[in-house]
Amino acid sequence: MTDEMKENHIAWMRRELASVTKSIEYLESGQGRYYSMRDGKIDSDLTASVLSDHKRTKAELEGLLKEYDGAA
Repeated sequence: MTDEMKENHIAWMRRELASVTKSIEYLESGQGRYYSMRDGKIDSDLTASVLSDHKRTKAELEGLLKEYDGAA
């Protein structure tokens, strides 16, 4: 991986981390919900599942960024 590619990848991960962090804060504050739809009607609340996925993604991104910082 070239230095430019690495820098672009790190920048993308930082943007993604900021986005997922904002989404976590939004969901935890109760301002947003995720629902599945079936036949035009709400089928189930997926908020807890989405929040869990976002938290896992955040942890993975933070871990990768730490690895990059340690390798620099």
